[in-house]
Amino acid sequence: MFQASEAAEANLYRDSYTDYNVFDSSTYLQDTFSKGRFTLLAGLRFDRQWDRTNASQVQAHPFFGQTTRTGVAFNHLPAINFSGADPGVTFNDFAPRLGMTFDLKGDGRGVVKFNYARYYSQLGDGDLAGTLNPVQASFVRWPWTDLNGDLTVQPGEVNISGTALTQGGNYNPLNPTALSSPGTVDPNLRNEKTDELILAFDRQFGNSFAVGVAAIYRKYGDFRKNDLLNWTSANYRPVSFTPNCSAVPAAQNAQCPTVTYYEPTSLVPTAYLYTNVAEGEFSREYRGLELTFRKRTANGLMLNGSFSYNDSPMSTKLGLNNGQNPSTLNPSGLLGTEDPTNVVNFDQGQFAPVSAGSGLDNAFINARWLARLSASYTIPWQKIGVAMFLNGRDGYPSPTSIQTPTRPNGGGIGSVYLVPLGDNRLDLFHNLDLRVDKTVSVKGAKVVISADVFNVLNNDTVQSERRTQNAANANLISAIVAPRVVRFGARLTW
Repeated sequence: MFQASEAAEANLYRDSYTDYNVFDSSTYLQDTFSKGRFTLLAGLRFDRQWDRTNASQVQAHPFFGQTTRTGVAFNHLPAINFSGADPGVTFNDFAPRLGMTFDLKGDGRGVVKFNYARYYSQLGDGDLAGTLNPVQASFVRWPWTDLNGDLTVQPGEVNISGTALTQGGNYNPLNPTALSSPGTVDPNLRNEKTDELILAFDRQFGNSFAVGVAAIYRKYGDFRKNDLLNWTSANYRPVSFTPNCSAVPAAQNAQCPTVTYYEPTSLVPTAYLYTNVAEGEFSREYRGLELTFRKRTANGLMLNGSFSYNDSPMSTKLGLNNGQNPSTLNPSGLLGTEDPTNVVNFDQGQFAPVSAGSGLDNAFINARWLARLSASYTIPWQKIGVAMFLNGRDGYPSPTSIQTPTRPNGGGIGSVYLVPLGDNRLDLFHNLDLRVDKTVSVKGAKVVISADVFNVLNNDTVQSERRTQNAANANLISAIVAPRVVRFGARLTW
């Protein structure tokens, strides 16, 4: 890792070899009752899920036993022979379903719909058993000085004196030869769940045109987290920090105000409990409104369009463990919850977490509104088909941040967000695609000749920027929409 363009820290990884089994059995019951214009649908799903990690072996890190910069042999990340483990937790989940429809006039042209459903998360490889697995991609971070300037980490350039800067992958640098993970699984762990309510109305006009409106609400619960043992926000103290942005060119308009971050006052423990977030400590909801219209193909014309507006508020009474021990990642995509850094800018932030391991910076990908329109028409002359797809949405969040210095006591490097998450967004996105095709018959076979134009207007909307303001590449564009592309094709059927 580099700070201010100078070699500063090195993450040293040991190879991982993971072997998991996931077991799942399901049963589903459903029935439908109808009377007059009213229809009731009821169902119940049962899922039984559990997992385990099997025996595996990995070799020691290549530096093991070699002399480091301080003259001490590197004694971290040794070879390990793991016998496997079972977390002893089985999810037995009953998920109800209830749907109701009411035909307002009995002609099927105006229908009110209501639906309630509960969904439970599906276990993936190592979702539970991974907590007990010490043969992950374990790593430890130490200070690094690039003595020969070749930008390559070598044993004699690593300083392993003192306390490790941070660590991850179920590795404890204070007990480097441990054959077991510092993590344990709560025997009362509950599966994550989602309760969903949908109220909708569909109306058909004529024989080919219909519109619809739907209000959607989701409540998420029983989130899981890695809870560091005997460790709370009281173990942190605030630090005022004024970043050095002298390496950032003025044209990049970096924002470098004085910020406050939190650092641990004692050594961050490695022992943790994989458990559920307590009720009231964290909440997440989804509220959406969707409008649709569709015209079935008639007289050669087909239309399909939608507009949706949504909000995904979150709030927490705890902070985020930004940049700290990656082993504290939980499946909701959020980092550990003891560090108060960013708690102010997180509360009520509008975003949607993604998969575990993505890190907080990559999590805010929601758009508050989306609009889509697709259309196709067959020109009577020569039966030439033309089609279009218009897509527009709100800009994705781009949360600017300040990177902190390495925090003592294994606190790692943090990122302090400058505004509440979701307030800074990229430009609005819009895109138009076109297609023209023609079917030709040749001796009983059909050849469809087509031409597609993607991004017709050749928009260059920014999709991602470098968000760290005290980095030399601050605010530089890292991704834009792909340029205009024209594609010709032919499909033969017989």
